[in-house]
Amino acid sequence: MANEMMIGQLKTQRRFWFQVHLYLGLTLGSILSIVGLTGSVLVFWMELDEFLNPRLLHVEPRPGGYRSWEEIARSARAALPQGAALTELYWPRHRSAAAVGFYTEPNPRAGNRLDACNIFIDPYTAKVTGKRLWYSAESWWKNPFLGIMFKIHYALMIRAWGVPLVGVLSVFFVILTLSGLCIWWPITGKWRSALTMMWTGTATRLNFELHKAAGFYSLIVLLMLLLTGIYFNLPRQVVWLIERVSSVERPAFPVQSAAASLPLTLDGAAAAAQRIFPNSSLYEMELSAAGHDPIVRIEQIVPLPLGLASRRHVTINLENGEITHLADPLRAPLGTAYIQWQWPLHSGHVWGWPGRILVFFSGLVCPLLLVTGFARWLWKRRKKREQWRNGTSKTWARAGTLAGTLLLAVHLIGQVPEFNFYPEFRRWWFALPADQRQTFESVVERYKRRLSAEGTPAEEIDRRLQLMRTRRTELEADFWDRFFTSSTPEFNTKPNAFLMSVVEGRPAGRALDVGMGAGRNTIFLAQRGWEVTGFDPAGKAVALAQQRAKELGLTIHTQVALDREFDFGQERWDLILLSWMPPNEVARIVAGLRPGGIVVFEGPRTWFPQNGLLKQFDALRVIRYEDQVTRSDYFVQSDIPVVRLLAEKPGR
Repeated sequence: MANEMMIGQLKTQRRFWFQVHLYLGLTLGSILSIVGLTGSVLVFWMELDEFLNPRLLHVEPRPGGYRSWEEIARSARAALPQGAALTELYWPRHRSAAAVGFYTEPNPRAGNRLDACNIFIDPYTAKVTGKRLWYSAESWWKNPFLGIMFKIHYALMIRAWGVPLVGVLSVFFVILTLSGLCIWWPITGKWRSALTMMWTGTATRLNFELHKAAGFYSLIVLLMLLLTGIYFNLPRQVVWLIERVSSVERPAFPVQSAAASLPLTLDGAAAAAQRIFPNSSLYEMELSAAGHDPIVRIEQIVPLPLGLASRRHVTINLENGEITHLADPLRAPLGTAYIQWQWPLHSGHVWGWPGRILVFFSGLVCPLLLVTGFARWLWKRRKKREQWRNGTSKTWARAGTLAGTLLLAVHLIGQVPEFNFYPEFRRWWFALPADQRQTFESVVERYKRRLSAEGTPAEEIDRRLQLMRTRRTELEADFWDRFFTSSTPEFNTKPNAFLMSVVEGRPAGRALDVGMGAGRNTIFLAQRGWEVTGFDPAGKAVALAQQRAKELGLTIHTQVALDREFDFGQERWDLILLSWMPPNEVARIVAGLRPGGIVVFEGPRTWFPQNGLLKQFDALRVIRYEDQVTRSDYFVQSDIPVVRLLAEKPGR
């Protein structure tokens, strides 16, 4: 009796998971199929690229072997267009393959956002054999076939929020997969029937058996691919979760000299990395976008026992030969090791060719499961036509509701309905004259009087003022998240023109972008070779900036914080930018500047009394000051009175 009760409970639970599986499959099955199919194509993207583009990727083997890394890099850089920067070099895959470089180039038709391009070099002669566009900043549909496949696979060709969308959807794909396991589980103990496939019977029965077998035998690989895919699309969120149970860090390698002859060449750095992992094969080098940063990161494929393989990163300072970092999952803490195994597992390289073939077929299983699952649903629908006549609309309504919920979860994350009044208040506050915005509390009181005059109910006034006084940080973060991720931007998306004129011809150094927003100026400075840090309270905007930088092959350092929370440090920065950002922390800004460092400011004149900006920065030497009517970068984007300041810290 107890056993029958348990089986009854398990059947009830199975019916629940069947509904979950059904609605998720109907809603998301086609998207999973697209992701799976493109993933199968990309398993062999390098081989496929050589097949599709032999003129670019095939070379004639010559006696004497390859030229050096240094010669190949020098030849590639010499052939780049003006303003372009070489960021990566891939070593030839075999004797008849070209060396492949990645470089970025400003696209004037896309507001000078960077195109990612390839350059191909004959490794035997170090001569450039061709170039091509890889990722277009103007439109992803201008990418080559494989470039489009990549963008479909991890972003569904949605530029602004496709990457996090696919990451969130992958969480639901995991639920879809696990719910299938719950349905498959033989609660009556008939394991043989569950683990084997019947090849006889009707077409309907064969379809069911195929769906069951394909789902079960691909389960482990599919879960591995989905979980690793979640990391690549939502890295910060995954790292945050891992940090709850284990540390995630980049382990420092004991400082040592890589070679006796200093400074090192790229070849010396590659040889040093090879000495650390003698049986490894070189895969690629990540270079400085500016071309003069001494740090180079070398990636190697290292064979392991049982036919496994892993990836290692060795970071070397070319100036002094120091090996500054070593990414080795076999020596790292558990959390770090988990992160470092993501690429070998997701690509199948961990098992070599058999692993890649396994991943290839696992991707094909996704459309197979969609077709067989949908056929099964149609068959049941026909069988219970009368019962389903009233129920079908409910099924699709629930599926549509789930799809809408998923999209809203990605697009509106971080937006709090009770904060809806704040954007209007913020714009009103922005337009106030300087003498009416001395303190935040005085602005709040003025706002209270305005609401009363407009007839706003007292309860609503009290609610708003209470939020503004107790949850101002959250209000600011929510406002700027909405502002910077809006589909109709109310700001200039190009780099600030005043900043561009200031850094022209100036040596790069360490820069800080105060109130970085979506990173338009942060990325511009990184493209010009600056080591850039930016911060902003808008977490979604900061994440968007990191995503764009990653797509462009750039490194930027970011932090989600208000200016009063950020640590400016002591003499850390060569440039501090306040582009349409009130200078609320002048003393700490000045302290954070190195001697000879500069402050670059642009903002509305209404923020200051007469000559107020100059008085705030009177500890610095003014190099340039402008007070004129010109086009605003924010909100109205029309001609308004604007002040600009370039000031230097004395002492150099």
